[in-house]
Amino acid sequence: MIVRRSCFAHRLKLVLAFFAYMAPSGLAAQVELADPPICTSREGDFANGAPKQPAICSAPPIGGSHPELRVKLTAAERPVVIPRVSQGGAGVELIRVSNAYTYLDDPAKPGQGTLLPPVLRPNVGDTLKVHLENRLPDVLDPHTGKTGPQVTNLHTHGMVVSPLGNGDNVFVRVFPVATPPQPAMPGVTDAYGAFDYAIRIPGGPIEMPGGKPISRAGLFWYHPHPHGLSRNQLAHGLSGLIAPGAVEDYAQCKDGGGAVTNCANLRRHFVMLRDIIVQRNGADWRIVERQDAPPVFCAAAPNGDCPEPDKKWLFTANGAVKPLLRMQGGETRLIRLANVGSDVTYRLAIEGPAPLPKVQLIAKDGVAVSGADPLPMLLMPAARAEFVISAPPQGGRWMLKTLGYNTGPAGDTWPAADLIEIEAAPVATAASQPAVQAQAVKLEPKVPLAPVKVMAAPLGGAFTAAPAARPALAPPSGAPRLHAHGGVGAAAVRIDPCAYAVLKPGQRRVITLAQDANGFMMGYGIAETGKPDVVLFPPRPVDMARIDVCVKHGGEEVWEIVNTAGEIHNFHIHQVKFMVSAVQWGDPKTGASAADCMSFMNLPAGAGQSCDVAGVTELAGHDTFPVPPNGGRLTVVIPFRNTVQIGKFVFHCHILEHEDNGMMAVLDLRR
Repeated sequence: MIVRRSCFAHRLKLVLAFFAYMAPSGLAAQVELADPPICTSREGDFANGAPKQPAICSAPPIGGSHPELRVKLTAAERPVVIPRVSQGGAGVELIRVSNAYTYLDDPAKPGQGTLLPPVLRPNVGDTLKVHLENRLPDVLDPHTGKTGPQVTNLHTHGMVVSPLGNGDNVFVRVFPVATPPQPAMPGVTDAYGAFDYAIRIPGGPIEMPGGKPISRAGLFWYHPHPHGLSRNQLAHGLSGLIAPGAVEDYAQCKDGGGAVTNCANLRRHFVMLRDIIVQRNGADWRIVERQDAPPVFCAAAPNGDCPEPDKKWLFTANGAVKPLLRMQGGETRLIRLANVGSDVTYRLAIEGPAPLPKVQLIAKDGVAVSGADPLPMLLMPAARAEFVISAPPQGGRWMLKTLGYNTGPAGDTWPAADLIEIEAAPVATAASQPAVQAQAVKLEPKVPLAPVKVMAAPLGGAFTAAPAARPALAPPSGAPRLHAHGGVGAAAVRIDPCAYAVLKPGQRRVITLAQDANGFMMGYGIAETGKPDVVLFPPRPVDMARIDVCVKHGGEEVWEIVNTAGEIHNFHIHQVKFMVSAVQWGDPKTGASAADCMSFMNLPAGAGQSCDVAGVTELAGHDTFPVPPNGGRLTVVIPFRNTVQIGKFVFHCHILEHEDNGMMAVLDLRR
């Protein structure tokens, strides 16, 4: 009888497993947080022989070392499957998307793409060689109303490398394979089918204002930058991470008890946060073209369901919705996380039963910071955060989520969403813990705010009045675009920007961020205390064939970025790292206060509406930083001393709806 029962139980398990596999509606087993493939030339990874790498990567030995990381990326439209924990937790729903853009095929599923692109890990001092092939489909140009070949290119965000030639050059158009010759654009390099990048990462530190050096190692990322098409290509899935060097080269890790530990000894996870908006297309789903959709797509539930049954807004982590990260009680892990989407701002927090995991922030945007409890944490587009998370010994189950965020009266209300479920087995047993409790406890800062805490991390609800949902923005009439069709654009204002290539003592450059019903713009002038401002041009959309700002190489400059709009903008400049010297809130009559400023920047409020940044050491080394709305002002010091920076590059708002629609300018750094 015992044998018969055992056989019966075994057969029953096989039958149940078969029906679970064959179940309708695409249910499968629970999905766990996947680790992306790694492409490496780091010497430590070759200590015990050549590491296992994807077929698209290689690091050939040259002169006894591995000074080149070679990668082949093929941008193409491919179907993907996005797993999502089903309602009620019965399994994982497989959402089949027919038109994602990815850089490589899923190695386990021929003919299918993956939203888990490779992490590129060269040494500092190496050359990153990327063969970028374009097999993207034709696209409807929203600015001309014509359909034509879709160009792409590659930008290595946050890295201080050369913008010239086949370096980090956004003035390159890579046309799809078999595209016939297209009209040339002044100052733009055209390639057909593919382009070979050779981006050398200089050795040695980067000298910042005040003589403080920072490492060239860090967490950065790569993505397309064809002006006018960047937003849509990122929204379809084209972006990935770059991590030159090692975390221990620039940051310090601590365990749950606060003791310093070697970052190299911690299990680490690279995490890419990406939102995907899809609409029903027969039995499958299609990614919605971002220019055809309002920024806030729907009133999405935390699992991504919209009120409309034919729409979903999926907030993915490494290509899955709400994957599971398993830990052991008392264990510490290293999380290297980035917002690699086009528009959405996250406000990260951990919720669940007490005690909550301890979180120590160790780096922001690839630069070391103090290890304060950082949650809730503001993560605007392009932001990166590296932190260690330590589970309590008794284990538990929690949710890393975004709490939702309102960017201002003229901005967007981004929804709350579940991102990663965290489960830690207690030290005494490997048994799973109960599900997240319905009445969750928010992880709030446990220590008083102090001037040494990280900038742009914890964020309060500074904007309480939610703006009305707005439609997709019409581009400015005649605005120029760097893409296949469309000309150079409006004629440039006849002011020689190089007349102000060298600032006099006491002068500073003033960049104005502006928007109206037709588009997003930048203005530019020179300010000097006690003297009238010199306005070189009022706010206008970018023309990629025009030089807007000319700078003489060799010094450092003070820039003021003034945000006249009613929403936060996200200032980013290529090829440099800057130091934040002041942040000033906007007009207090709009509802913001000194307390809002404190909450926005995680700093104590100073006199009036200014944020007190005196003595903060974490301000040096940013490449992206938020600018408060309604006349808010961000003051930065930018070093232009490194010869590798010389050339033509851009600065812009890194909310790509804004950049693609004109809020960008071209800078020429000259000898």
